[in-house]
Amino acid sequence: MTLSLSKPSAAERRGNPRFPFTAAAEVTDIGSGTLSKARTGDVSLEGCYLDMNSPFRAGAVVSLRLTYEKKSVTVKGLVTSSQNGMGMGVKFVGIEPDQAELLQKWIENLSAGLPAEAPAAMEEEAANRATGRRDGVLNDLIVTLVRKGILTDNEGRVMLQTLTTSHE
Repeated sequence: MTLSLSKPSAAERRGNPRFPFTAAAEVTDIGSGTLSKARTGDVSLEGCYLDMNSPFRAGAVVSLRLTYEKKSVTVKGLVTSSQNGMGMGVKFVGIEPDQAELLQKWIENLSAGLPAEAPAAMEEEAANRATGRRDGVLNDLIVTLVRKGILTDNEGRVMLQTLTTSHE
């Protein structure tokens, strides 16, 4: 048996795919009590990357609160990588079931190409698209415009509701 002395790449260490995701983050170093604000660059079920100028040291245990569209997920994490002036990678090590449920919903929406907190009408339309409805192209266009920030979530919701009611 041959042992490799090289470290596995970040992609090899990750068990779940990461998705681009921008949310406000408040992160507290549990050891020192230092609180910092950051924003996420990406997220997965196992962790996230935080963009921040003065990241905590690798190995620090942190409390992390991610806020997106007025909903928050709070987790305990471990800083796995840190680059001064850039940010840090955080592995989630403790999450309550209700928090895990919201995080799971965000990830499911992101993996479907929807905003993390997609309006219910968007989620319904995405499901209908899978059944081959003719308005799938319009739905895709609206969802893409919301994702890219061209339309607000509310504008997208109204358009999707109009699209839905025009076919009833």
